[in-house]
Amino acid sequence: MRATKLAPIAAAAVAAALVLTGCGGGTTTGQAVKSGGDTEAVDPASLDTGTFPTTPRPPFTTVGDDFLGRSVEGQRMAEFVVLPPEVDPTLTESASMSTYVIKDGKSLGILLPGPTPQVAADNGMLVGFSTSRSTPGKANDSSLVHAVLRFPDAAAATKAANAMHQSVLGYDFGNGLPAVGKITALPQALASTSESGGVFSANAFTPHNEYVIYTWASAPAAQKNWTADVIAKAYELQAPMIEKFPATDPANYANLEIDVDGVLRYTLPMEGSQTTSSLAVYGSRGAAHRSTNALANLENFTRTGTTHQAVDATNVYLSETEEGSQQLRDAFLAEMKTENDMAEDAAPPNVPGAACLSAKTYSGTEYYCLVQFGKRLGELGGLDNLPELHQMAAAQYLILQAAED
Repeated sequence: MRATKLAPIAAAAVAAALVLTGCGGGTTTGQAVKSGGDTEAVDPASLDTGTFPTTPRPPFTTVGDDFLGRSVEGQRMAEFVVLPPEVDPTLTESASMSTYVIKDGKSLGILLPGPTPQVAADNGMLVGFSTSRSTPGKANDSSLVHAVLRFPDAAAATKAANAMHQSVLGYDFGNGLPAVGKITALPQALASTSESGGVFSANAFTPHNEYVIYTWASAPAAQKNWTADVIAKAYELQAPMIEKFPATDPANYANLEIDVDGVLRYTLPMEGSQTTSSLAVYGSRGAAHRSTNALANLENFTRTGTTHQAVDATNVYLSETEEGSQQLRDAFLAEMKTENDMAEDAAPPNVPGAACLSAKTYSGTEYYCLVQFGKRLGELGGLDNLPELHQMAAAQYLILQAAED
């Protein structure tokens, strides 16, 4: 839940979990395996799970409709989108608002105001994924927004790139109309630039097969050449990566499976509305887009043999071995302590191997908890209500205990 400074990956989803009134649920019986492989009898009656469910959900099937299918396809695409710190390692500050699944052209409004979203929709945009980072701790920081947008075919993508470029040129973002720009290292890019208040920014739409690779970069005016450099570098990394994406025929969006390898059913379910980036299963790169430290997330997944991250009211990580799951737990705790200044707090009572951290923020006290069982690691967090978080952690533990391996 590291989508903010205070949590390793889907903080928005986890924060929403704390307003749950509970879904009800049964109890389980049997034995729990502690970290390290020791077997300890755990009486479920000794765990306070509140009204949260304590058993896994039934297996998910296909999504069943085009709307949800577009979200799942965008989540799949995230695994084939370059990370901003791969373009420039100084881009470490996450920007969760502009990191999301783009389910259709009109959903581009978060990235591009004005007429551009409608232009993308009119040109048949299917789905996309956007990621964003900036340099930390600066008044006029350097920022990058990078997105891959899919269209029906190469001709449609080329037409759409030109139309979106023209729509940007004709829209005043508050700094006057952008001017036509040029990126020497990427001559096929359709670029525009603007400058105001000592900040220089550039937009670029570059068609590539059936995709439009969109990149926006902003920097202090004295460093404006940086914007052209990172746009060209982003395309250089992105083009071969998106060619490996096993894109789904749009006619089959409704037939996509929502729970790859059966990980999502072991999360706690969220009540209320979902975002296009939640109720999802990501691989290492997809999870990294929404993490605080993207490159560390990639390294942790590789080192610990972690293959999936499921996102709902809680996050569940699946590793190939129990040892890998334990190592991931330790890595997350260490990261939260060193990078987010979190300190140890009370762990949920009677939950083997569970750990909670906390930190004071301008919004209140932020809590972060991990529960690990077998090859799975549960992650959850939120503001101010530690007793409820303890109940969620206990419920998550019982769900992980019941996992079918």
